[in-house]
Amino acid sequence: MEAVLQNIKVSLRNLRKTPLISTLALVCLALGIGATTAIFSVVNAVILRPLPVKNIDRVVMIVSTHKMMGEEERVAVSPRDYAALKAQTKLLESMGALENSSFNLTGDGDPERLEGARVSADWLSTLGLEAVVGRLFLPEEDRTGAPARVALVGNGLWHRRYGADPGLVGRQILIDGASYTVVGVLSPRFQFPYQSEIWLPLGSNPSAPMQQRTITAFARMRPGVNLKRVQAEMKGITQRVAQQYPENADIGSDVRSMREELTGDIRPKLFFMLAAVAFVLLIACTNIASLLLARAHAQTQEVAIRSAIGAGRRRLVRQFLTDSLVLSILGGGLGVLLSFWAIKPLVALSPVATMASFYQDVRIDGPVLAFAFVLSILTGVSFGLAPAVKASRPDLQLLLNEASGRSSGSRGGRRALGLLVVVEVAVALVLLVGAGLTLKSFDRLLKVDPGFSREGVLTLRTILPESRYGDPQRRVAVVESLLARVRSLPGVVSAGVTSNLPVNINNDFGGFSIEGRPVHRLGEFQIVNNRIITPGYLESMGIPLVAGRSFTPADREGATQAVIISERLAKRFFPGESPLGRRLKPGPQESHHPWMTIVGVAKDVKDEKLRAECDITWYLPYPQFANVVVWATNVNLAVRTRQDPVSLAPALSRAIHEVDPTLPIFQIAPTRELLAESLAQKKFSAILVTLFAGIGLILAAVGLYGVMSYSVSQRVREIGVRMALGAHPGDVQKMVVRNGLKLTLAGMAAGLLGALALTRFLRSLLYEVSPTDPTTFIGILLILALVGFLATYLPARRATRVDPMIALRNE
Repeated sequence: MEAVLQNIKVSLRNLRKTPLISTLALVCLALGIGATTAIFSVVNAVILRPLPVKNIDRVVMIVSTHKMMGEEERVAVSPRDYAALKAQTKLLESMGALENSSFNLTGDGDPERLEGARVSADWLSTLGLEAVVGRLFLPEEDRTGAPARVALVGNGLWHRRYGADPGLVGRQILIDGASYTVVGVLSPRFQFPYQSEIWLPLGSNPSAPMQQRTITAFARMRPGVNLKRVQAEMKGITQRVAQQYPENADIGSDVRSMREELTGDIRPKLFFMLAAVAFVLLIACTNIASLLLARAHAQTQEVAIRSAIGAGRRRLVRQFLTDSLVLSILGGGLGVLLSFWAIKPLVALSPVATMASFYQDVRIDGPVLAFAFVLSILTGVSFGLAPAVKASRPDLQLLLNEASGRSSGSRGGRRALGLLVVVEVAVALVLLVGAGLTLKSFDRLLKVDPGFSREGVLTLRTILPESRYGDPQRRVAVVESLLARVRSLPGVVSAGVTSNLPVNINNDFGGFSIEGRPVHRLGEFQIVNNRIITPGYLESMGIPLVAGRSFTPADREGATQAVIISERLAKRFFPGESPLGRRLKPGPQESHHPWMTIVGVAKDVKDEKLRAECDITWYLPYPQFANVVVWATNVNLAVRTRQDPVSLAPALSRAIHEVDPTLPIFQIAPTRELLAESLAQKKFSAILVTLFAGIGLILAAVGLYGVMSYSVSQRVREIGVRMALGAHPGDVQKMVVRNGLKLTLAGMAAGLLGALALTRFLRSLLYEVSPTDPTTFIGILLILALVGFLATYLPARRATRVDPMIALRNE
């Protein structure tokens, strides 16, 4: 221990003796370790931190699959299929059901729209959940006609709205206009699904048709049972159900682990970010190794003397490794402080809360600190090992040979430094190519025409609770009252309502038939994206008609049913002819729904996300479809205004509450924010990768500059002799620049191979950009070549200022 303490004291003294090298190394380490720790904290929160589900590796999620137009899509499970799966399984210990939902919460404050779910009592026990206050649902509360309505609330809602009052348990709260008794509060770490804050018993919900697919099943496997066996069993049960019910002929099953389902979509994105920041750390380590190797060469004579008077090689290696470890621990400490500062803007910029199905707070906790410490030790060993081994082999002849710059050892040291620079340039090129492709893809997305106005439109959402607006006529009346009140506001040009706004992941798809084109099986139905709208919606959103007319107040219940179709639907199903006057209907031709006449064709809109193709969409008149609960209760208001849309929000909220003060108002945003939100993940990736690439480029330039400066300082005598013998300063400058560009070009060649290998992982993340886009590659190569030239030019100029008399005196 005494020897260790002595080594640490010497290391601290060495740091003070070389303040420039020490400062540069600490800055590089702080940036590398700080950035890596910050990104790892996100990975830890979303993927690695244990989820509040008991033995989650035994929990699986079961959904149905549906063959539609040759493709298999995942859909919810029907109550009938769920009952069959639960009754016939032999491999599952328990099974519960969940139905995604959202609720209006009123009373005790302003109305709120909250995410939530209807769940069965055995769903709670299957996941192994516990209440932190109160209890969970009882089996008798989870059935149709239960004597009392009960609810569970989330910890966040309990604190935010009720001040964490334990007395909330047993109290009545108003959910969708009905009174529910709170029986328990769930753990603060449990917010599934999708930031849920209220859970109601599934059995207390009015029973849906047995064929309607609304359920996601969760099950716990018996000990010793694996996922493949459960998948095979569910497939067999599904096939038996299909034999009993012919309409299930195209229905299959899909079983996945709950952990994979929760993190599968975000996992590649997070690991991509972690890989990008790891490249930055690699460049930083390489840079520090270069600095320490240069310092080791500066200490050559000191080390030779210590070796000559008896210091063993092990003792020298231990001292140099101690130097690097002390440096890495100090740099790691600064990096952790930097990550504490970076977490808040990182989370604010990151859309991680919407990227992950189950999101937990990002913070610097014990595992993250342990990761930072281990990372500091590993980086210390990695960048300190080469200088330690090199310095532990001193040439004792250097004590007698002052012209050390001509020794083979010095040339070997320059080769080692050159190799490190090649690695830095190669890694920087890989990062820059990734950033260039990501930025070009993001730029293409920004230029995509969404099909609606980006400016001058304000949108908001409210939900009509079925308990108060169960009558379709009452829904129509309140929507028309809302629109009349909103249209009377100063500055409002037009207003309209839709069941779903564009760039929305919660689209509603269904099958439809074309008159005169019969289909024979469920899987042969054409799929359309459903939108019900009021007159004025298309005009408010700036969605132009390319043919026909828009809806009018005359398109009401009792009138001939009308429909407006998207341009893509028209081109696909009515090529070379006018679709106006043709007739469509939801479902099969045998259904009782009346035929709808096409009255207009609207421009295609990016209904799902900007990078996706436009969906086949139709628009249905709100008054004629107000009886469809799932559509008509979901009110999305679009208001076109002459003023700044955001400034209209307070007046708009007041106007709605004048019609019904119990309606919650949420997601108020201009259309430009809808587009920005849809691009949030892409923007985050582009900013982060570009930031890392910029840091990597700077570090690579600093490394190249440092190596060339060191090379010039070691060759002062050689350069002086050359100039004394008549070499022109321009020739000396060319020699130094040529050596630097050789290192740059070698690094670019190696990096080009690495970048080409990287492109196959980027393909799925890019939009309308080839992973081998030649303009991006050429541009990055030119930028790196220019930076390499500038990094060698300054040392080259300094080399031309060497006084030839230096060489004559020393010789």
